[in-house]
Amino acid sequence: MGTGSFPETVAVAGSYAYVANNGSSTLQIFDISNPSAPVSTGSVGVGLNPVFVVVAGRYAYVANTPGTFEVIDVSNPSAPVNIGSVNSGGDTSGFAVAGRYAYVGERKHPPRCKLLM
Repeated sequence: MGTGSFPETVAVAGSYAYVANNGSSTLQIFDISNPSAPVSTGSVGVGLNPVFVVVAGRYAYVANTPGTFEVIDVSNPSAPVNIGSVNSGGDTSGFAVAGRYAYVGERKHPPRCKLLM
């Protein structure tokens, strides 16, 4: 399975794996319903340096450094669509999505957490 030059992180939901690829600045989607033969199904640009991905429902959320947060509609894995971006304000150290909210941790001194809607 070719994931490009610098796959940073992966999330799995259902029979798909979602790879944030730092080298190509993309979110790549793979059908893993047959684990011994994964198939690339789609990809979409997600801004510079994607470092984290979370999938919840029909959306994938991608955090980039130096501080953008992308929302990707993955309801059609062969044609994902970047539907929006927000400045998260810093170097993301991790995030979680719950319902309508994203909670983003930043690498700052002192460290802090932000709520994005």
